[in-house]
Amino acid sequence: MLRHTLALLACLCLLSPAAFAQDTPEKPAIDCLPEGTVFAVHVPDGRGFAEAMRQRTQFGAAMFSREKLDRFFELIKGEAGDDWDQMVEDLARYDLSTDDFKHLFDGPAGLSMASVERLDPQLNPQPLLIFIAWMEPGEDLAARLHEAILRSMEDEAREQDEEFFRIDFDAAGHTVSHVTIPEQALDFEQDFELPENFFEMTEAQREAHWEKQQKRIEEAEMIEMDRTHLMLVRMGGRLAFVMAPPQAEEAVRNLRSQDPEAEVPWDELTGVAETTRVVTSFIEAHGQDGRGFAGRVMSVPGIESATTPGDVAVDVLIDLDPLLKMLELAVRQEADGDAEAVEAYEKFMRFSGVTENHVGLYRMSLDQTILRGGLFFAAERPREGLLAMLDQPTIESEPPAWVAADTMGYVHASFDLADAYARIKELAIEVGGEEAQAGFMQVEAGVSATTGVTLPELLKSFGTRHTILNFGMTMIEVEQPDFEAEPDPNTGQWPTKKVELPQQSMAMIWQIQDEALWQRLMQLIGNFAAMGGGAVQPAEEQGFTGYRLDQGGIEMGLMLGKGHLVYGIGPGVTERVLTMIRNTPEPDNQLRNSERFKDAQQLLDLRPAMVFSLEDSGKNLSSTLDMIFRAMEQSGEIDDPELFNAIRDLLPTAEELEGMVSTNSGVVYMTDEGLVAGTALRLTPAE
Repeated sequence: MLRHTLALLACLCLLSPAAFAQDTPEKPAIDCLPEGTVFAVHVPDGRGFAEAMRQRTQFGAAMFSREKLDRFFELIKGEAGDDWDQMVEDLARYDLSTDDFKHLFDGPAGLSMASVERLDPQLNPQPLLIFIAWMEPGEDLAARLHEAILRSMEDEAREQDEEFFRIDFDAAGHTVSHVTIPEQALDFEQDFELPENFFEMTEAQREAHWEKQQKRIEEAEMIEMDRTHLMLVRMGGRLAFVMAPPQAEEAVRNLRSQDPEAEVPWDELTGVAETTRVVTSFIEAHGQDGRGFAGRVMSVPGIESATTPGDVAVDVLIDLDPLLKMLELAVRQEADGDAEAVEAYEKFMRFSGVTENHVGLYRMSLDQTILRGGLFFAAERPREGLLAMLDQPTIESEPPAWVAADTMGYVHASFDLADAYARIKELAIEVGGEEAQAGFMQVEAGVSATTGVTLPELLKSFGTRHTILNFGMTMIEVEQPDFEAEPDPNTGQWPTKKVELPQQSMAMIWQIQDEALWQRLMQLIGNFAAMGGGAVQPAEEQGFTGYRLDQGGIEMGLMLGKGHLVYGIGPGVTERVLTMIRNTPEPDNQLRNSERFKDAQQLLDLRPAMVFSLEDSGKNLSSTLDMIFRAMEQSGEIDDPELFNAIRDLLPTAEELEGMVSTNSGVVYMTDEGLVAGTALRLTPAE
């Protein structure tokens, strides 16, 4: 119960932020994170980004208008009913109001996680995971939120006749409130594994097993098994939360299993000293030079490729090094002196190519009316092991001539399946030895016996260019069991009924390297299809041969010809793709010559890349939204039609949405420094 209030108020705070007060530190909180930080999510100016979206784009004006936000709050208020009135009353007890909610996205906010080494690893060798969250709602609201969280936790503890554990201490001139929350659990560790002979038991024996388990739970006591530590500090208009969630239950149970009467060293096991050190380090860093974790990530060569221009919506920073250290500790602890297990892990890490200095950044920003995304992951050359699979041949970032201009979405990726298989096989055998080698030999023998070709030959035949075409969502009529009717008394089968469901219409295309091999495979597929009861039918169309499936309203096709293998899903998709490949569209009707592709060339640097994508997001989003609402309406399972219509009225219509967004393009490529990805979505300017 105590945790529920904490979670509600803390979550509200995590979403908060805003204007600097006079004594709010000038140094951003993102630059004060401790050593060992694994990731951080940072929203530098929530209100500023929302304002930019609203003022510059039709989409932002529709989603973030004052009128829409007011209607949203009224909708919540109406649905909550008496609960809303109770919430208003509860907030007033702590000098808060629902109007404060409207300022929870006003400025900087963030959340991070750090892996912190234990001061005494003898008791618990695993690093402690510690979260830091911060927000800046201004000095007035920060002060009221800070006081409200502490008072509400104390009040609820009193109402539940629970002891409230709070200690205030000074850290670098700031008062930190440390709240300890006991975590209850059953006095025995539940075993969720089934007995080895469970499936050989009679029904009565199984029932007896479950009854025994249930009786033990009913007779068990709830006792303290762990603790959560929450430390709050306010620095002017900046409010920070440092939390060590429950992580000691296993260590506590082990201790009690050895000596049920042993006194549990709670502070040491649950990380009081470590959490105190982190909060102190965080506060002290506000007055020191340097950028800590953020500085380490942002100074890595190549990171600038992800720093997209414009108003930043969010930055996500990551450092894998602390995670790798934590993984190694966990493996060594689990191995418990087993040298072979440790050696297998070390071999895996060597052959994976993952070593150190693997940091990354993702940024989303609004550049005038272009929503940009940038991603960078550091992996310097020479890349080895599994990381070397990132070094794929590049392809010109443009669609081939056969793709028609009215294709809604296009993606191609360059990936050598045969090379990837060889690398994975080498790694598995190096780590798993003869047992792994035997497993691969068995799989390869099975493939060879079935297809007449080796597995590497089969993978190589796909080529390195993999293409996906998206034709949007369509409604299809399918047969489903009618569980509201009575089953057939003789067969037990439920009668069927026809319902309409949305389906993604798409196709996957490979420019194969060995058509003769695939002709033999198609004949083999035909032998299996003949045993399928007629659901799969052979087909010859437009110079292609293959198979069709049309069962229960679902249309699929697998066709071979003209040097291509085509797998289509959705009404008319297979025919459409075959027509494009067989009869290349006129230049004016090719996607590569369309206004959309020309727009993509303006949006991004379309260099040769591993992955290239181009989409009409307006049509794609509008068709998806339309199909979702239609499917919900036709399902007959809308419990509250009035609420459903109110939510739909808050969102743009499918027609409006189509006019709000247009070209969406992306590329993924490798540099000497690592992996780079960039996306750009054009939003229609506000009127």
